[in-house]
Amino acid sequence: MKGLIFVLIASLLWAVDTLIRYPLLMNGVSAFEIVFFEHLFLIIIFAPYLWSNMGRFWHLSFSQVFSFSVMGVLGSAIATLAFTRAFTLINPSVVILLQKLQPIVAIVLSSLLLKEKMGTGFLYLVLVAFLGSLILSFSDPLFAFSISIFFKGGTLGRGYIYTLIAVLGWGSALVFAKKNASEGLGEKDLMAGRYLFGFLAMLGILGYARVPIFVPLASLWKIAVMVLLSGIIAMYLYYKGVKLISARAVAIAEMTFPLWAVLANWLIHDQVLNAGQMIGGFLLILSSTIIQYKKL
Repeated sequence: MKGLIFVLIASLLWAVDTLIRYPLLMNGVSAFEIVFFEHLFLIIIFAPYLWSNMGRFWHLSFSQVFSFSVMGVLGSAIATLAFTRAFTLINPSVVILLQKLQPIVAIVLSSLLLKEKMGTGFLYLVLVAFLGSLILSFSDPLFAFSISIFFKGGTLGRGYIYTLIAVLGWGSALVFAKKNASEGLGEKDLMAGRYLFGFLAMLGILGYARVPIFVPLASLWKIAVMVLLSGIIAMYLYYKGVKLISARAVAIAEMTFPLWAVLANWLIHDQVLNAGQMIGGFLLILSSTIIQYKKL
């Protein structure tokens, strides 16, 4: 029960994060700038812990290092960057709801890596979730669109591609975090390793792409608040929950995040979903919840 409460509180804090992230983007701060400074602040905060525990991190097994690479590079840097970028291309509420495809990724990987069994009804519910995501993604209830939208570089297509990258990244990160937690690593270890590899990935992107960075001081303060809420408090509670309950139970507790975030975006930022998209979102959340509740 305690682990479930930890994840529920973390999900609420992540919902608050979206209320800061979206206005920053609308005020001209790029997705890369937001995510880079998030990781810069986080690595500064965790530098003393990394330094004092250098011996422990130096003697990690290859498997643990690989897990941290997935958590940091894919789950922290690339997924967060893709998620933030998607906010500028499609309705943020759609981006948030489509994250509920993430548990499907987590369950498949849990079955492969953590040997958690999948039930026979899993594939049927995956189809329902996929149908819900299609209805949610496209406002036209008759699906008057072409799959080529994903390959022509249009704004809409790129927004969905970025969202799917975030889904894959965070779903993978959850499973590998559970794997490292099961091998005795604590919450601070998981956070420090995740952010270290994430920051190194952001530095690599910065050096390779030579992305210009200039963020006003007022925006830096807002990013710092995001770091405190979602990067420190929420992630600490999240990883405490990960250690106490199964990966599936964690994923079902995360269901509160899209509900809070979509409601907040609707009321505060006027990001409205039409009736068809509400139906799609309902199907997606319902199927994902049943999958996890019944441990299919």
